[in-house]
Amino acid sequence: MKNKFAFAFILIPFLLTAQIKVKDLPTTTTGSSGDFILKDDVAGTPGSTKKISISDFKSVYFPTLPTYSLSATAPLTYSLGVFDMPKSTLFVDGYLSATDFTTFWNKQNALSVSPRMAYTSSLSFLDINKDSVPTIFYLLHNYIKIGANSGSPNITGLGSVSGGNATFVGSNVFSTATKLIGRGGIDGMWSDNMLTVASASTLSLSADNGANTYSVTGTTNIDSVIIANVYPNNTGTTVKLIFTNTLTLNNSATFTLQGSSNITTAAGDVMTIVHLGGNKVKGYGYSRASGVALVATSAATTSITAGSGITVSGTAPSYTVTNSAPNQTVTIGSGTGVSVAGTYPTFTVSSTGVATGICAIYNTSGVPTYYSTLRSAITAASSGQTIFVFANITESTAIIKLKNGVTINLQGTRYTYTGTGGSPFTDSATAPTCYMYNGTIITTNYTGYAFTNSGTTYTSGLTITASASGGSAAFVGNIYNGTYNGASGGVSYGVDATGIVQGVTATGFYGINTSTTTSLIKDCLVPSSTGRGVLYSGLCINTTAYNTAFSCFDAQTNGATAINCTAISTTAGINGWFNGAANCTLQNCTVNTVGTAVIGGGGCNIVGGSYISSGAFTISGCSLLQKPTIKCTWNNSGGHGVIAQASMIINNADIAVTNASANCINGGSITLEYNKCLFTGATLPVTATITQGNANAQDLQGNLKY
Repeated sequence: MKNKFAFAFILIPFLLTAQIKVKDLPTTTTGSSGDFILKDDVAGTPGSTKKISISDFKSVYFPTLPTYSLSATAPLTYSLGVFDMPKSTLFVDGYLSATDFTTFWNKQNALSVSPRMAYTSSLSFLDINKDSVPTIFYLLHNYIKIGANSGSPNITGLGSVSGGNATFVGSNVFSTATKLIGRGGIDGMWSDNMLTVASASTLSLSADNGANTYSVTGTTNIDSVIIANVYPNNTGTTVKLIFTNTLTLNNSATFTLQGSSNITTAAGDVMTIVHLGGNKVKGYGYSRASGVALVATSAATTSITAGSGITVSGTAPSYTVTNSAPNQTVTIGSGTGVSVAGTYPTFTVSSTGVATGICAIYNTSGVPTYYSTLRSAITAASSGQTIFVFANITESTAIIKLKNGVTINLQGTRYTYTGTGGSPFTDSATAPTCYMYNGTIITTNYTGYAFTNSGTTYTSGLTITASASGGSAAFVGNIYNGTYNGASGGVSYGVDATGIVQGVTATGFYGINTSTTTSLIKDCLVPSSTGRGVLYSGLCINTTAYNTAFSCFDAQTNGATAINCTAISTTAGINGWFNGAANCTLQNCTVNTVGTAVIGGGGCNIVGGSYISSGAFTISGCSLLQKPTIKCTWNNSGGHGVIAQASMIINNADIAVTNASANCINGGSITLEYNKCLFTGATLPVTATITQGNANAQDLQGNLKY
């Protein structure tokens, strides 16, 4: 373009001066190098010639032209006669390249999500690492509710991942029947967000809105409470209610209240309700903002007898004594539970009939019946009633028979059993559902279980401790919440269960033990044990065990599964996981141990998670490793990452060792598949005796070494 502009400026002056004749040009008498010699065939003598110098030629044919100034406005630029435009960048305006245009054209429209968003149509995760199980679980947990009311949406792009109670296979249809996502699976934890709800005859709450605390406004009396969208195996879900006004809570068969009687609320009062299954809930732990007890100990009924000239009005404990006949002799006689001292006109009236007892059961009118022992109180109690304990109890022979539907509120007291003849708290012939709150149970000499209930036990603020060597805290069917400490000596259990163990803290030779394949351990903590931390036979979710004497976790039955669990050990030789059974699965677990992180035993499938060991090796005896992060920090030639076995499959694994002479994958003369792995730290990542089982060439598997 620049050359074309230059040609135009030369041509214009030439045309303007084309009429000048040769004869009119100045004559150069002496030619010199570079002079032009022109022939004149227009005017003058045909064929005649003239010489003209270059300077004269320029003055005639190239007169001085006007000067023009050119410029450009961004994004155009102009320099030395050339116009240009740059390519656009993050900071510079310019033209859009074809590649950038294609990216812009194919961009994803803006998405708007919020916590617990119900999504009933198909959803594709194209930009999420489809093998990143924790990323998918986090997104589904925090932003998308997949529940029984959401149909069966397709979730594509997740790849093929199996394990736990759910399977992503084929077209990646996520079935709600698996309950892996939803109230029945790994997502059963509620947040502490507080929502506001207006009081109503039937107070409706929802487990899907992410809250377990509600501020109850209004003054409408409440006859029943419904917690919507709670799945069957979430029986035991608790919700806290904070009242802002005065209203009446009406006790009923489906809305059982503390003391089995109606309660009048006040602003600032707090009550916790527990979901019992179906449409039944139970209120407990009622706390008044005033600090006054919900049901207080009252004195015995008293009376005052009016003497001559005296009138008495009012009821116990407040009476008004009036001198109705002044200047008369006045006497006040003592009544039942009342003593009178002094003379007219000054008398002192005292109550002497306060009822006594360390336990009490209140009737529907709030009148207590007192009992001298807890055993006598529970013998008299019936379903729906609460026994209140007012003082510490020490017994050596009493056996407390738990009753269905009966609550024992220790109110911060301690029950100490010094006997050796049997469990101080045990169930009756049938497996009852019972409740125990706010206190401590201690056995000092008994070597069995301090608490035995083959049914279901709900607790809050309860601690059970077995002190005698070999003594265990609890043997139960299902148990929710509480702290359970087995003895530090001998073979003891914190919790030994056949069903559900949820929200508990447990210690002992075995912290928690479940013995059936249908059992569930969820949201538990085993801070230390003198033997193994957690022995599980079914499903173990969101549970942490550390600093145990043997392994932190031990899978006891074939197919046992652990999801999102954590094992930490700071003692040399302590294993993070021991799977003595076959076909066990670890999904997204975290292990950091001085001993071996995972010993597969009869075979173990590891999907995701992080496994770090400072022992001789990190993982052994496993059948499948799918995208785990594995590291051995022992700086020794024997500090291998994985001890392989025949027919093992390792996919997308990140395996690192500290000593260059160690192997990321070590084993004998065996054949196995390892694909798309990242090896770090080893001069020879895979032992030479191992044969790649994939039909493709080894260097085409995507295995990388750094």
